[in-house]
Amino acid sequence: MLIDWHVHINDPKFSRPPWWITPVPMTIENALAAHALIGLDRTVISNAVHYIRHMETVKETVAAIESSNRYLAHCRDQHPDKFVTTATCVPGGGDEFLKELERAVKEDDARAVIINSSHKGQYPDADIARPFFKLVGSHLGGGICEVIGRMDYAYELLDFSVFLGPYEPMLIKHSPSHYLKMMYFDSACYAPPAAECCLKTIGEDHFLFGTDSPPMVPLKKKGFDMMSQIGMTPAQYAKVMGANAAKLLKL
Repeated sequence: MLIDWHVHINDPKFSRPPWWITPVPMTIENALAAHALIGLDRTVISNAVHYIRHMETVKETVAAIESSNRYLAHCRDQHPDKFVTTATCVPGGGDEFLKELERAVKEDDARAVIINSSHKGQYPDADIARPFFKLVGSHLGGGICEVIGRMDYAYELLDFSVFLGPYEPMLIKHSPSHYLKMMYFDSACYAPPAAECCLKTIGEDHFLFGTDSPPMVPLKKKGFDMMSQIGMTPAQYAKVMGANAAKLLKL
């Protein structure tokens, strides 16, 4: 099974000014075209709802997220043999956001949740956000696979790294890489050495094929072809290209 974990479709209600100044390429039509381009079995659709940063009230923000979640479910219902839907949520936003997430899971059959790196100065590592436990980091997790070795030595050699600054309070009991390997990362990048670094850092059981296409449909083929250039065995390839995502999504 070939599954692209990382594809965006924007809610048409928020695809024009003042929410977006330029034409929005994250459309169902482009998602279908990209799906066909490389013969995917499933496309996991999501909406990063970047426009909610402009909203002032919780009521307005939750309504926008609900609209997006319902639209993605509608797209899935139109193409159940192609799309798997995710719900959007603000993990530290409060009960209103969690109630909408519960509705999306129960009513819309959302199989995963997309969250942004922050919202209104609140970050996913805040105590209030702890109910979110299985994380898939997009775009190889940023640059963390490149710097994890430095993070580990700062933890392991505390007596020698005091000149870097204080590390109190120490909130972890293992090295950072121990926790990193509990996460999942998608492959949405277009540089084989970088993707190979991520694969070797977290292992094939926690690596997912993703292209972030749309927005840019031509990147679908580039992201797909890259996966044959990072040294995977056939067994690893099968896991990364679909089996891992299917397990997480309970397909």
